[in-house]
Amino acid sequence: HLDQVKLIKEAVSVPVISNGNIRDPSDVENNLNSTNADGVMSAEGILDNPAIFLPFSLKLQNKKNQSDTAIHEDKETFKTWRKANKTLRQIERLESQKGVKAEDILAKIRRKPQVIALLKRLKKENPGLKIMANSLNSLNSLDSVNPVNNSVSSVNPVETETKTKFNTLPKLANDGNLSIAFEYLKHVEVYPSATLNEMVFHIRRMCKQVLTEYQLLEELKASSSAEKIREILEVCRRFKEGKEGFRFDAEKAKKQKEALEKRKYEEKCRKKYIGRMERKAKRLGVKLEDLLKPTSVPGGHVYGADPSWLAEKNA
Repeated sequence: HLDQVKLIKEAVSVPVISNGNIRDPSDVENNLNSTNADGVMSAEGILDNPAIFLPFSLKLQNKKNQSDTAIHEDKETFKTWRKANKTLRQIERLESQKGVKAEDILAKIRRKPQVIALLKRLKKENPGLKIMANSLNSLNSLDSVNPVNNSVSSVNPVETETKTKFNTLPKLANDGNLSIAFEYLKHVEVYPSATLNEMVFHIRRMCKQVLTEYQLLEELKASSSAEKIREILEVCRRFKEGKEGFRFDAEKAKKQKEALEKRKYEEKCRKKYIGRMERKAKRLGVKLEDLLKPTSVPGGHVYGADPSWLAEKNA
């Protein structure tokens, strides 16, 4: 419904964030172009590719850099324009003065048509003069800073180390999901908040294609630590770069296929069980969570070795 987002953007004055179908980096720019929204958000897509916004962000940065380059190249033009403006203001002040004017003042006033013509020509040839003025004012203020007085008295080593570690982001745009996964693990090391299950989940989403290609998806799911996850990714990278040969294991593929079919079957049983518990909860007037006790596999009680919802296979 991007057409509706566009209509909303046209109708309101507050910032509008567009949402929906951002699954690929190209979708970011396409969505913004279609809706004219102030920003976009992503849920599923960013799980598969945490750098989904990076290509468009780099594109905007490149445009800004090109604009800055053009401003520097036209700096002399801006100086001429600024000097002509100053001259015009001086002439207008002289014109406003009362009384008899000296010949040198009259000579300056007679230059007014030429100054105005110069300003008009510069503006016509350089439509970005206003933007240039703002940018150059900022540049001039930076240039005027004394580098000695601007020195930092103390440096936070943790902050410096963090900036160094995460200074590779622009390289990720064309470097594949393996590098993104390694970058994610770096963040987990610096900000240890993710559980092992969460790390496995995110790495699986980012690198499912390459993990499947090299038959390492099950090994990832069975990882016992962040270091083990990193080892699996290193194996993938060696295969990907051709530093180590990969040989397809047909027997392993067969077992993985059987395990996948079993999980799909068990998931179907679990959904049937939850559906039956929902009907029971409604009939008894109780909450569903009162009937679904937590187990290692979400869905119900445990009888022997199997969760109760596996009983649905006979239902």
